[in-house]
Amino acid sequence: MPSTSPWPSDLVVAGPESAPGPADRRISWRDLALLSCVGAAMFAIRLTGAPNFFDNEFRVGACVLDVLQHGNWLCPHDVLGNTDKPPMLTWLTALVSWPLGRVNPFTLYLPTALATLVTAWIVAVAGGRRFGGRSGLFGGLAFLLSQVAVV
Repeated sequence: MPSTSPWPSDLVVAGPESAPGPADRRISWRDLALLSCVGAAMFAIRLTGAPNFFDNEFRVGACVLDVLQHGNWLCPHDVLGNTDKPPMLTWLTALVSWPLGRVNPFTLYLPTALATLVTAWIVAVAGGRRFGGRSGLFGGLAFLLSQVAVV
């Protein structure tokens, strides 16, 4: 007896059984550790490279020095009197620089590197939940190795 269905009999429709299972949708701790190692390597490359103190680093460094030397935590400013708004990066860099008592490239780049790594973790976990663990890992790596995260 011929089928009355308008669809061909060899058509396979992906149902819920072909969707990734719960184990496929999670990103593992090994994946997050891999992202951390890549982030640490990128931080080391950035740290050993030539600093660009004529761009943003000069302004942030001057504001951090104002915080450390003059105690201007609420409204830090650079040597030209320009205030740093919003001062979150200045505050975080000052907290990292405080134990050392000075500002150096390590203390300038560490808060930004940690924020970039946390963002890559968020991309990986969210992508892992939506598209699968491998896709989440590649999404986190794509963000971590992109021009946005490297600069």
